[in-house]
Amino acid sequence: MVDDHPANLLALEATLEPLGETLVQARSGRQALEEIERRDFALVLLDVRMADLDGFATAALMRKHERARETPIIFLSAIHTETHYARQGLSLGAVDYIYKPFDPDLLRDKVRSFVALYRERRARQSAESALKMKDLVLGVLGHDLRSPVTAICASAEHLLKDETNEERRAALMRINSSGHRMDRMVRSLVDYARTYFGGGIPVMRVDQRMDEVCRRVIDEVQLSHPGHAIELRTSGEVAGSWDGDRVAQAIGNLVINAVEHARSAVSVEIAGGAHEVTVTVTNDGAFPERLQAGLFQPFKKGDAGARGLGLGLFIVRTILAAHGGRVTLDRNDATRTRFVTVWPRRSASA
Repeated sequence: MVDDHPANLLALEATLEPLGETLVQARSGRQALEEIERRDFALVLLDVRMADLDGFATAALMRKHERARETPIIFLSAIHTETHYARQGLSLGAVDYIYKPFDPDLLRDKVRSFVALYRERRARQSAESALKMKDLVLGVLGHDLRSPVTAICASAEHLLKDETNEERRAALMRINSSGHRMDRMVRSLVDYARTYFGGGIPVMRVDQRMDEVCRRVIDEVQLSHPGHAIELRTSGEVAGSWDGDRVAQAIGNLVINAVEHARSAVSVEIAGGAHEVTVTVTNDGAFPERLQAGLFQPFKKGDAGARGLGLGLFIVRTILAAHGGRVTLDRNDATRTRFVTVWPRRSASA
């Protein structure tokens, strides 16, 4: 509120106070410019006739300031009521030119509207900034961090082929296992960001066999978890159309969880049905009942000492949902943990 007469500012304050907004007074054009330097405003109510720097000159200087370039201005005037003055004010980018004495209710409605528009604009800008940040984070996680991790794993696997010293082999296997775990964490974070900010995980369907995908997963898990037995059993027709990499990621999360908590062999069973293929991952030991309520929620760990991020089962559910499938925990078996995943059999052209 800009006016060089304190009584006018007092009247404006009394009119606008019921809105509950922050009201800032300036008793000259120069003081108004100083306030513009300090903060953003939803609206400027600017008297036309003021000593030293009048309202038109003040508005022109405001428009040169980055912060106030698009701030709405409403001129208020009791003397300059001729049409050409209103035109001059509007030519400076003002949104209205009101003659005094003004209608209090009308002015409150106008101010309320501009404050609402200001908040909508700020919310939109905040959302746009969040999207830009999301793209930046996805780029850094998806490429800049995964590339060196992939190189570490590949180098460790290459050295393992020719290494005969048991101590060095053990060190290389730890490097390889840690590298793969880090890669899974990074990939999970990328998928989490895509799910919440980017519209979900994309899938690219290709005709393939589920047993071949699972065999690849088992081979990779056994490489990073040597000494753990994983059994694969297949029945029925197991061909279909899925995103092989995403299927491998989901099944891999379940198999790795099973291996890390199992005392004996882990079982992977594939069963082909009429319209879907079921993959069941089983390990000994019951899944803790206290953790079942938030089973597929993000950042929920199965135990306090878990080394992951708690995104594994969340990613499994998200990948299955993208395929039109589902994942469930068999709660009828008190001695074993059995996760059942159902993958609809769908052609790539569907």
